[in-house]
Amino acid sequence: MDSTMIKINRKKYDSHPDVQRLINAAPRWDGEGKFNWRIEIEGRGFHLRKKLLPVLLEMTKKHCAFCDYYPLSEELINPIPIEHFFPKSKNKFPEKAYEWRNLFPSCNGCTSKKKDRFDEQLLKPDEEDYSFDTFFEVSGDGKLMPSKIADSKSKERAKVTIEIYGLNKRGILLSERKKHLRDYLRIAPIDDIDNRPYRFLIENIKEPFNPDDVINRFFQ
Repeated sequence: MDSTMIKINRKKYDSHPDVQRLINAAPRWDGEGKFNWRIEIEGRGFHLRKKLLPVLLEMTKKHCAFCDYYPLSEELINPIPIEHFFPKSKNKFPEKAYEWRNLFPSCNGCTSKKKDRFDEQLLKPDEEDYSFDTFFEVSGDGKLMPSKIADSKSKERAKVTIEIYGLNKRGILLSERKKHLRDYLRIAPIDDIDNRPYRFLIENIKEPFNPDDVINRFFQ
């Protein structure tokens, strides 16, 4: 599994009836007033969040599309955000507010860090040529870093993505990555990786391994 961001295959879900309704209706928002998840399609109410959140969560196996936190679980006081990759605000990309390919399930941490920011170099989780190893590596105390072997453009894209989503500025992310790497080292073989957070760490564990060697390699 290659991701801090999950490699999303949307084509598999394009035929879902609710996704098709949204694509065919092609609703637009002008950026005025308060954004409404409830829209009208074919003369009937269509609650975008309620209809599409289950589809998005199935695509990401209940992981955050950006930091790979798991599991995203619905709570009344803290509902799972649907992130607009291209911000929907009036001065940004309001025309993309209801676009299927602009919607991603996210944790509250990534959504609150990104807010309304955007950069053309920001990595999109469903890009066909995306892979963790192309852009990132893990080093230091649980930090994500641009890959040393990447070209300059890829390094800059990784840097922008790390900064906008605050992937190294949230202390809990750093401590959890360290904890889960150590947990993974105690599990051999590692199975059901879709039911674990921060799956990109698992890819860095090659058997046979010595837990202390691996921990020292990544967490100096």
